[in-house]
Amino acid sequence: MARLRVLFVTVDYPPLIGGMSEHAYGIVKGLRDQGEEVFVLAPRPDGALRGDSIRSEERIYRYPLLNSPILRILVLSYFILMLLLRHRIRVVLNNTWSPCGISTYLVSRLLRIHYFIHAHGLDVLEPRRSAFWRSWMIRVMRHSDRILPVSRFTAEKILRLGIPKEAVTILSNGIDPARWLESKKSSGLLQRDSLQGKRIILSVSRLVKRKGHDLILRAVERLSGEFPDLVYLIVGDGPERERLESLAKGLHLDGRVIFTGYVKSEDLPAIYSACDLFVLTPAEIRDQGDVEGFGIVFLEAGIMGKAVIGSRSGGIEDAVAHEQTGLLIPSGDQDALEQALRTLLHERAYCSQLGQNGKERVLKDYTWSRVAAHLRTIISCHAGQRGK
Repeated sequence: MARLRVLFVTVDYPPLIGGMSEHAYGIVKGLRDQGEEVFVLAPRPDGALRGDSIRSEERIYRYPLLNSPILRILVLSYFILMLLLRHRIRVVLNNTWSPCGISTYLVSRLLRIHYFIHAHGLDVLEPRRSAFWRSWMIRVMRHSDRILPVSRFTAEKILRLGIPKEAVTILSNGIDPARWLESKKSSGLLQRDSLQGKRIILSVSRLVKRKGHDLILRAVERLSGEFPDLVYLIVGDGPERERLESLAKGLHLDGRVIFTGYVKSEDLPAIYSACDLFVLTPAEIRDQGDVEGFGIVFLEAGIMGKAVIGSRSGGIEDAVAHEQTGLLIPSGDQDALEQALRTLLHERAYCSQLGQNGKERVLKDYTWSRVAAHLRTIISCHAGQRGK
């Protein structure tokens, strides 16, 4: 195959943090590691150097992320147009349909280019509340060469928009194994919070309503008599933290629940290593279109050899293979969560086997190098199938 020259357009990219940023960086790095020439157009973070490029050797270009949706689309369209002309690029990858996809669609009315749309979950569900933005989402997707949802759940939501099945290819999330398996850093949490000898269950996520931490807190309270050495470690921060801390206090979980707040990414491998089991039970908030599009944290736990418990919500059923890499419970089912925790806390050999299976599954199917190889094939096949 000839070397690809691609522009990747995103609204999230390091040093910004979050799942979308991780996805964007993973795709870019995966393609570059395979020798492809990838240019990145990403928001300018606070404090970045002014000018159109802050790290030109990495071909990363920065644009101002304006508050007005219309101005944002217009400014982004200008940057896309300039980069396509300057570097003679004819393939654009968009991390979301808006504003990235809309801007690329507008540019495609002027230039003969091919463009692809990544889709995650919330980005597809949220426009249901606006007929205007929903119509734009459908238009952008219909004119793309391919739509790339991260899970079967997101793919199903796209098909319900009337998008032809043949226009959709699932392209999962991934992780970089080297970052996790080669980390030598130890966690100070074990010493700081006297966790030596404890049985630790772990959650890693933003503290927002849909993540389901309250369900886990109640399960810990009910299982505390059966497992006196049980500790729940909650990594992350967010608007729900104060409410969750109050709930933990009301359930008399002092000493059993530890809120770490935000933890740097380089410290996460040691924290995953320290836990016995990973658990996160998100639920969809339908009136807000808020849902877990995939659940990359389940892959992070898997690569560290940890069994997981998740909920049958959104794209989690792609991230967790039930009874192979972990256990899945019905969303919001308190009794099912407690039974799943009880099973894995009692049956340590079974828990260990699920964790080993999870590690093997990630290495086989969910590395960024595998995802990028699949993406490269998609681009090569579909960008050559029709003219623009």
